[in-house]
Amino acid sequence: MTGCIGLCKYEPIVEVVEADGSKVTYIKMDANKAKRMVAEHIVNGQVCEDLTIATANL
Repeated sequence: MTGCIGLCKYEPIVEVVEADGSKVTYIKMDANKAKRMVAEHIVNGQVCEDLTIATANL
């Protein structure tokens, strides 16, 4: 038997690991969300809260 026991319903998932070891998990990513995440988070240091696992209905 196989199946999802984790977060597969939120894929594609991107995890950004900060220099201090903390992580931000982005869910249901697509090309446009990825471009925004790179511009806002990676380049400017601002987490895109609305795209993170914290906003998901778990």
